Amino acid sequence: MKTSAHIASVRLIDFEKDIQLPEKVDTIIMSLLLHHIPNYQALLASLIEQLNEDGQLLLIKKGKQGHGHGFDMNQLAEEVQGAGFSNVEADLFFEDQNSSRFLLRATK
Repeated sequence: MKTSAHIASVRLIDFEKDIQLPEKVDTIIMSLLLHHIPNYQALLASLIEQLNEDGQLLLIKKGKQGHGHGFDMNQLAEEVQGAGFSNVEADLFFEDQNSSRFLLRATK
């Protein structure tokens, strides 16, 4: 039986200081980060250029609850699509009276 090994590397990037990755990547995962970046739309536009063809963006976000910070899931999906991503899907995976979380997936 022949097996193949997949080598993965993980990089932690401070997007407030630099939004340019050292090389193109297959997947970018961001968790609970966008609300900390004042011009997150510019970051989304930059991320698509940093993905390999058919690369994948995964965002875990806090949903909008009342007057607190967070994102409207459908609005963020539209913004990601507007940045040039395709196959944009957002799914709620946690919700209670005080908060919610969703996963947004998109491809280059």
